[in-house]
Amino acid sequence: MLRIFRKIYLLPALIIVAAVFCGGKVVAGGGAFASRMSAVDASREALEAVVSPFGGNVIDEIIVKGNTHTKRWTITREMATKEGGNLDEDILYRDHSYLRGLGFFSEVDITIVETSPGHCNVIVKVSERPDLFMKYPLPVLDYDLEKGISYGVRWKIRNFQGKGQGVYVGFKKRREHEHGGSVSWSMPWVGSHRMRLSFHGFSNTKLTVPESADFIKERHGGGVTMGFPLTRSLLRQVWIMPDVMIENRLSRLYLDDSPNQNGDYFNQLYLVTGLTLTYDSRDNLISPFSGMFAGASVRRYTSIDGYKQQYSLMSLSSAFYVPVRGVGTIIFAFAGDNRDGAIPSFYEMGMGGRNDLRGYPGSDERGTSRLLTTVQWRRNVYGPNVWDIPLIGKFDLALNTIAFVDNGALMNSLDMVAYSQFHSTAGFGVEIISPIQNLVRLELAFSQQGAPSYYFATRSRF
Repeated sequence: MLRIFRKIYLLPALIIVAAVFCGGKVVAGGGAFASRMSAVDASREALEAVVSPFGGNVIDEIIVKGNTHTKRWTITREMATKEGGNLDEDILYRDHSYLRGLGFFSEVDITIVETSPGHCNVIVKVSERPDLFMKYPLPVLDYDLEKGISYGVRWKIRNFQGKGQGVYVGFKKRREHEHGGSVSWSMPWVGSHRMRLSFHGFSNTKLTVPESADFIKERHGGGVTMGFPLTRSLLRQVWIMPDVMIENRLSRLYLDDSPNQNGDYFNQLYLVTGLTLTYDSRDNLISPFSGMFAGASVRRYTSIDGYKQQYSLMSLSSAFYVPVRGVGTIIFAFAGDNRDGAIPSFYEMGMGGRNDLRGYPGSDERGTSRLLTTVQWRRNVYGPNVWDIPLIGKFDLALNTIAFVDNGALMNSLDMVAYSQFHSTAGFGVEIISPIQNLVRLELAFSQQGAPSYYFATRSRF
């Protein structure tokens, strides 16, 4: 039985290796003659056919068509291709993928037109995603194998006012267990200034009380985050983002100095301050195929009213996207988390979820430090194809296949890394990209410790 399991466990790793060494030649996606590309996975040969007659030409004007709701400058501000600059193949390829990755458009089509010797116009034609999925409230029904069914409603306006802003209002309830809601408003640009600003508020109440352990019964609050660019480049973006939040919390805590063995309830008001630094050169924010992302963040929780507590949550992450022509993209990723100070047990970390060590069976194991590494293969196998549906609009669909190997360990201090046991898991799955939800992951993961695990997630891990 163990031999059979090892064969299953190694399957994703073998798929990745075979893809790298045995990949075939990319077949160019659809598109028109010479100066047009209309598929997100178009080969570099097709892109060269777009640019080669005009490579190096001075760009007189970027003309945007088809944007009935989106402001023209919402599109052009995200393009590294600029009027007055020279037409560049790599930059144009990045812009095509990046505009699709904004999540606002079913189609992005780029045409190059010569205006005079050595000069050209870049024409960007877009088809906006249906309003049904972009700005109307929709019901929500989630199912968790452990927690059961939760239901509610969400109103998520993507591309609010045609300015790329996001507005969210949501409420969810798990019958007789908990209910809560949240609101948020995010701006990728503040007016004409390249800076970020977001606001959020939340409220959550648990109706059932666990028999033991620290837990949060109620939490209400809100905060603001600002982002300031440290580079002018859109190809290699560096951002610093401070944030501040106020949280009112009612929680049960088991304290070392408390005589009450059943735990005491504390009403605390927290001031939460944080700082995040990121580097981002990804070609696409929804499902990247090239580039790099790295981030480091720290958040400090300080109780300013009620029982005095202070602790910090720190994280470090990176992901390298290495495209291999005819194969797909190999992703090398690392994540490290550390919690420091008087940490309540509900902030201790475990492993075995859809966003950490996939396939590792859930257990009571907890720690204040965690390290994770991943090697993942991603390849587009379908689309994006677009259907013009009556009364709805243009509906786009794309599918990616993935295979992955995860590795991770829990510990109570980073000093214990050398003495910690690292666990490995592996699996495969599919990513579905559509206007219903920018990206949905369906994954099956295996480990040596238990039965296969199935995951459903509504955003990409990488």
